[in-house]
Amino acid sequence: GHKHIPKLTRYNNLNIFSSGSFSSLLNVSENQGDNTFHIIKLKNNLGSSHLRGIVKTWVYSLKDGWKIP
Repeated sequence: GHKHIPKLTRYNNLNIFSSGSFSSLLNVSENQGDNTFHIIKLKNNLGSSHLRGIVKTWVYSLKDGWKIP
């Protein structure tokens, strides 16, 4: 099997957002972290190879449920 471990990492100059599974409470308790959900809006300026964007994140904890941190 595989795990959905909520974290932000950087690999070969690439940002990687990982979200935990919506329905997995075991995932939260095993990793002592909160599940996360992201909405990422990217904008590309014409003529540029650079992307800019906004990340909105929600965090789930057993105590509080889904919230924006």
